[in-house]
Amino acid sequence: MRRVVAVALAILVVGSLGVGYFVGNGNRQIITTTTTTMTFATTIITTSLHMTPLSRNDGDWAFSIRLQNSLLAMGQEIALSYNLTNISGQPQTVHSVNPLVNPTIYSANGAVVWAWNPPQSNGITTIPSKAGNWPGPIDIPTSSLSAGQEYVLSVYPLIGATTTSAMVVGDYSIGESLMINTTIGATDESTTTISTLATEPPCPAGQSGPFGLRILFDSNQSQVTGAKVEATNQPAFVSCNGSPPYPLTSTTAVSFTTNSYTGWYYLDSAPDAGYSVEVTYQGQQYNLTASLHPEYAFCATLFVPSGRTNSTGTEFQTSCP
Repeated sequence: MRRVVAVALAILVVGSLGVGYFVGNGNRQIITTTTTTMTFATTIITTSLHMTPLSRNDGDWAFSIRLQNSLLAMGQEIALSYNLTNISGQPQTVHSVNPLVNPTIYSANGAVVWAWNPPQSNGITTIPSKAGNWPGPIDIPTSSLSAGQEYVLSVYPLIGATTTSAMVVGDYSIGESLMINTTIGATDESTTTISTLATEPPCPAGQSGPFGLRILFDSNQSQVTGAKVEATNQPAFVSCNGSPPYPLTSTTAVSFTTNSYTGWYYLDSAPDAGYSVEVTYQGQQYNLTASLHPEYAFCATLFVPSGRTNSTGTEFQTSCP
């Protein structure tokens, strides 16, 4: 028997903003009104980390990468930032390349699918202790990825010994010992969009903060693989100078299946008032609703099979912990 568990997540209300619409100022001019309904197939790209850095160190060097996307459509770009820090306590002289990294995507059989390969220069560099920053981001295209496949994004700093032989052959063994590999997955999903265009210019409005969703097992708090998720946004409405409220965005239903390596799934949330989420796992269905608010990160965890939830709203945050 199919079991349906309905759960309502917390509603955040701050100041004079009401749930469901924003109040703006300025004159609203109606230009045209059109409604379009379309259904199309898209490929969802998932990555195994979002904003939170993934790091390695060898006692002398610490290398970290950070991806600014965890869930995006095929054709969009993954933004990569990186950091190399000298943690040895003294200046280090190495043979290095500028730019310092050359991110590469490999298929499951080890073939190169994409590599950045920018123009490079090399030389001898002395890096002070504790020096490091986050250059970038580097935009990684996803158009060369295929649905139903998993890939590995590999990044390491191009630094090596200063010996003549190492420089001649391009030996970057110091950096290779700091290599970071992260998984990228591509799955076919369907999206239905209903669009209504009614106004120009738009009225000023707040932007909802990020909405992160994850699904964990009750027993061991590990990530659930194979749960089917359908999330439908609830557009925010704006009212200008007493005019009737109108939507700031279209209604979009996004479907995806959870995997074992994506912790938080971040859904497009600006400018939305909330989300309705339906999760199906092993014949059981769970329904969740979330109300969003400007400048708040809303993070919701669904536990299966109990259906209980844990949700938090944190001001001025860009990601979930």
